[in-house]
Amino acid sequence: MARFMRIVGVAGVLLTSIAAAHAVQFSVPRVLLPADIGLQLGPAANRKLTVGLQAASWDIPGVDFGQGRTVQFQTQIRPLATVEYQINPRWAIGGWYNAFATDVEYQVNGTPLATDQADGYMMEAHGTYTLGDGFALQLGWQSQRVEWTLTSSASGSTSAQESRLSGATCWLFKHFGLGSVAKKRMDLLLGLGGSNNESGPLGAHQFAGVSCSLSPAVTADASLWLWNIGSRDTFAARATAGFSGRF
Repeated sequence: MARFMRIVGVAGVLLTSIAAAHAVQFSVPRVLLPADIGLQLGPAANRKLTVGLQAASWDIPGVDFGQGRTVQFQTQIRPLATVEYQINPRWAIGGWYNAFATDVEYQVNGTPLATDQADGYMMEAHGTYTLGDGFALQLGWQSQRVEWTLTSSASGSTSAQESRLSGATCWLFKHFGLGSVAKKRMDLLLGLGGSNNESGPLGAHQFAGVSCSLSPAVTADASLWLWNIGSRDTFAARATAGFSGRF
């Protein structure tokens, strides 16, 4: 049992790392509309500020430590607020704030040993540079704060701790415009990225996002982000959906 409790501690560190990596989020900013297209949008081309509100949902697979010892995650949907400002046709700056919550259950042969509740937030500031031909490079710095409450299933006793992580992110994106500017327009964004923080080495990620123009000033956005694609044990995914407005 003492050995498993040490494994539980390792699992807590693992979850902290996963939560930090989930901070990687590329909202659908104005950079999706290249300068030559933006010039054709009339008054909408002068709207340099984009504000978005999305719902974010995570899928974190359970961890099997062998000999009946497992950890299961039950994540909760939380809001994600984004903001982007287009400085000029090449440069944009922005950031986001995302609340985070998940329930973790530690089991031995299917019997609950303890539960862990995590509540906190993740946030990021980033800059995006349009390279041309639909490519864009984004560099960012993310920060996370999570409060953990561990409850023993046997005694009901609780203990609390706080974790903080920060690290850099880097993404290379490719934009595809679908449909004509005069009609309802869709934009597809694909990306490859990496992140690093104090909890572990560089992680590799994939991203796919779509933005549908409802009007010159409003878009409906959705995205799917795959984290740590090279690791079977720590792979996770996040999906977001919401709306953005240009001002």
